[in-house]
Amino acid sequence: MSPPRVFNLGSLNLDVFLHVSEFVGPGETLPAISARTDLGGKGLNQSIALARAGAKVHHIGAIGPDGDPFMELLSAEGVNVSSVKRTTIPSGTAFIQINKAGENAIVVHAGANGSLAAPDILEGLGCSRPGDWFLCQNETSSIPAAIEGAAARGLYICFNAAPTTEDVSRYPLELVNLLVLNEDEAGRLTGSKNSRDALSVGAKLWPATDLVITRGARGVICRHGGETLTLDAFPARSVDTTAAGDTFVGFLLAGLTRGLALSEALVLAARAAARTVETPGASSSIPHLSTLT
Repeated sequence: MSPPRVFNLGSLNLDVFLHVSEFVGPGETLPAISARTDLGGKGLNQSIALARAGAKVHHIGAIGPDGDPFMELLSAEGVNVSSVKRTTIPSGTAFIQINKAGENAIVVHAGANGSLAAPDILEGLGCSRPGDWFLCQNETSSIPAAIEGAAARGLYICFNAAPTTEDVSRYPLELVNLLVLNEDEAGRLTGSKNSRDALSVGAKLWPATDLVITRGARGVICRHGGETLTLDAFPARSVDTTAAGDTFVGFLLAGLTRGLALSEALVLAARAAARTVETPGASSSIPHLSTLT
């Protein structure tokens, strides 16, 4: 029997990178040290991470008239793009500031990503089978309907609730099998000031959901089956943290589709994310499984 596939409802953005000495503040105008563009979006990055980690991936998304490069890149990575909708709306855009410490600050405009309706997503799930995975982030439209539709089809659901907007708390998170957040997102969603408290609150709110909280250089903490798992981050020389979280999610889910235990998949994901921060760029910084040692 073939391993489960991953149906990824995800954003496709043109990333504009601005390397700066410090993040711009209110009313400030600062010169950029350098500028460049890349193909990105949490959805695209996670599909590429999944593919490079060995998973079979179907991408569900939307592009504008400017979207051919996304199709070419995903196809070259072996991702099925038959469910990527073409629209007259320009593709999404992200403006990414990167400071000297390699940290980023990002502003995203949804563009075509915001045009997806529930029928588009359900059509994209048409060839899925019970036991496959459905992955989504919060950079496209119709997420609640997508989660409900995936659950009705018997899919396992992974939700990377990024960005965590106010309406996420009203999503049907009780249907989610695996919820992945960073510390800031976990705090916003649970109202807790630290990750351990967030795990406790999450266990009460969504008792059937595994909750993974990424903590950057301090590693990962996870609530699984009533137990708390912790994992230190792998050492890395941070150049650019863009796509590190997306790499983590992609390799984590790919590990689970290969039959790894969650604890084993977390190690794989953390190792891949550490490799990502050592290379500048978004999708271009994501490693291949074969390069991880």
